[in-house]
Amino acid sequence: DTTKTVDYESYIKTCITEDMITINSKNLQPIYINNYSNMIGTSNKPNCISIDVTSKDRRHVIFEASDIYLDASKYGDDFWTKLTNHFNKPEFIACLYDKLNTRDISNFNPTQRIITTAYINCIQTQIPIISLFIENYLYKKSYDKDGLIINDYFKKDQEITIKELYNLYDNYIFKHGHNPDYKKNTNVFSRNLTALD
Repeated sequence: DTTKTVDYESYIKTCITEDMITINSKNLQPIYINNYSNMIGTSNKPNCISIDVTSKDRRHVIFEASDIYLDASKYGDDFWTKLTNHFNKPEFIACLYDKLNTRDISNFNPTQRIITTAYINCIQTQIPIISLFIENYLYKKSYDKDGLIINDYFKKDQEITIKELYNLYDNYIFKHGHNPDYKKNTNVFSRNLTALD
């Protein structure tokens, strides 16, 4: 739940990207150590972690786990006990080691992050409503019965006052059932718009 992880956002970012981290024990002088941490989190929620979409955060890779093993009639305690025992066999560990050592990773580029559908879905839950409105406003088109565009809001030199834009935003959130992410006045709306660049 992003409302709870947001408090730990800066700490999580530090653990992922910094070479050194601070150990700050109570009543002791802080010490700095090399950071070798890797973080894996699990969640049943679609927005499990707060991702800073406005700064194009590149720290996270998100995968959606398969649900095929949830069928208890096929994959009960007996199945998982056998699988765990198999994984703990020295022969299995040796085979896995050999398999990983012979895997071709010559084309692997660690700087190319994997963008999964689960990541995109997580990002979409965190897009500010004001951004969704602007996208809708800029690209909204209306067509006549022959399929010709009669309204095209994406006009290069179109001018609109902040009050007019604000009123359109107010209508948009009402029409789409959103809770407004701003106080109801044009000054705050204008500042939020500027902050989102």
